Amino acid sequence: MLAFRLGFAALAGVLATLHGVSANGDRSVEVVSASTTFGAVSGNVRVPNGAMRRDARLSPYSRQAYGPSRYQASSFSVEDVVVYVTTVSGRGSAASSPVIVDQVDLKIVQRVTPIPVGTSVNFPNSDDVFHNLFSLSEPKKFNLGRYAPGETRSVVFDRPGIVRLFCDIHSDMGGAILVLDSDRFAQPSADGSFTIDGLEPGRHQIVAWHDALGADTTEILVREGEVAQVVLTLQ
Repeated sequence: MLAFRLGFAALAGVLATLHGVSANGDRSVEVVSASTTFGAVSGNVRVPNGAMRRDARLSPYSRQAYGPSRYQASSFSVEDVVVYVTTVSGRGSAASSPVIVDQVDLKIVQRVTPIPVGTSVNFPNSDDVFHNLFSLSEPKKFNLGRYAPGETRSVVFDRPGIVRLFCDIHSDMGGAILVLDSDRFAQPSADGSFTIDGLEPGRHQIVAWHDALGADTTEILVREGEVAQVVLTLQ
């Protein structure tokens, strides 16, 4: 699980339980204690268990011979979800070192990568063939050009939004970078669990986003030294 954290003491004791219902289904929220001047949110993301087939996509630059993308997922992977907090004061800090989005076995790894705005991303070519990553997304249009195995090229993402990645040579390759105005985010573990630390006390909007399933948003109340627990459901 990818997350930006400020470090937390052990959790202890259930203080209160809140219940609510969103448009996406039942949601429970509870608050437990932690000894710190900040707060946190922890919880679980639920996604459908049924099989999913992505719409076939043709790379905007691909030759007809490449054919449509054959990428399929056997399920809605919870590890492709990004959970983030939208009401953190000010713009989040860019990552202190470049984030890596690799190219391995003709795949973009990892398929979905969240970053704070202003972050530099390195795109190494770990395959034994040439690649040419590019994006036509409004937040960041770029074309890395063709580069050989073992080479790395970099891009700074300076506007928030969804940046979809393609390869001009291999039309089956696809991925996304979610550029956020916040540096408080996480990607769930395989069991759907996540934690986001370092939240100022107060009300925050928390969003669970998935490229195919959309988003589930709810409001949480973070108290000093406590951890709000929430269940987010994508359908």
